[in-house]
Amino acid sequence: MSYSVGVLHIRSNGTWNFSVNTLLKTAEKFNSRSPHHRLLICSKRLSRICYKLNGSFFGLYWDSLLRASLCCAFYGFLRLGEFTVNKFNASRNLTFSDMHINRNSATFLLKTIQNRSISKLFGHLSSNSSPMFIMPTGCALTRTEFVKRLREVISSFGINSSLYSGHSLRIGAASTVAKAGLPIYLIKILGR
Repeated sequence: MSYSVGVLHIRSNGTWNFSVNTLLKTAEKFNSRSPHHRLLICSKRLSRICYKLNGSFFGLYWDSLLRASLCCAFYGFLRLGEFTVNKFNASRNLTFSDMHINRNSATFLLKTIQNRSISKLFGHLSSNSSPMFIMPTGCALTRTEFVKRLREVISSFGINSSLYSGHSLRIGAASTVAKAGLPIYLIKILGR
């Protein structure tokens, strides 16, 4: 004997389908969230942030680094861990050798779990395995430093920056293309 409640399917022996556990975990996450959710950074706000980073906010190097990483993150629908690091590892993090530039565009290989074996296989062929985004110290751009500086720029507009995170760029990119009419299945492909 079993009972169905909406999408829940509970058997009389007390076992639940996997989807029920997933549903409950998701509901728990929503209940544990603060009343403030992450806000998105849309293309208009990104432009405003990049305009502010004109070389005089943090200095030429940091402003250029942040503009480049912000634009790559937004237009690449990147997760924070895809372009920043806790500890740099060339087989997992973006490197200069992952970027390919031609006359009209720049592309880079994202080292997701599926691509890691490919990047390890061809990694020895690359000539430059230094980080894609390098702080003035010579170390790879860390997530802590990126988020801290992003929030400083946002705060300069008189906005509560604690409502923003690195994920705000990914949310903003998806929202921007959805608003432009891109079909959901294509947005999912862009977001991997």
